[in-house]
Amino acid sequence: MPEISTMNLKSCPRCGGAVRITSDMYGAFKHCLHCGFVKDLPKEDMEMIQNAIAARTGKGRSAA
Repeated sequence: MPEISTMNLKSCPRCGGAVRITSDMYGAFKHCLHCGFVKDLPKEDMEMIQNAIAARTGKGRSAA
């Protein structure tokens, strides 16, 4: 499984802090950097996130 990681600022449902979406060998999950809130993500959400990251990284910026 490829490593995924993205950051959502002010999206924690418990404290309103920054949430990092990442994955490990068990699947994808959200983790708040401020309060430690953790929520597992369904497999469908993980596939959608991986596709979005792949589309975003496929459109690399070129140096001017």
